Amino acid sequence: MRQLALFVVVAGLGAIFGIAVGDLRPVKLAAAAAVLSVIEGSLGYGLDNLLLPLAASVLGQTLLSF
Repeated sequence: MRQLALFVVVAGLGAIFGIAVGDLRPVKLAAAAAVLSVIEGSLGYGLDNLLLPLAASVLGQTLLSF
């Protein structure tokens, strides 16, 4: 359930940022949200709090070009 909530939030925020910059990429946005959801679900003991922001910034720069 936690991963679904993260997916929805990431997709929503990504859509807002994409609309704001005038370059909405829904397929890449869904892929980035899925990758971040997998990271959230696969790591425990607080490690997701370390890797999730790093992965989100890398995906935002490379995949989504934000």
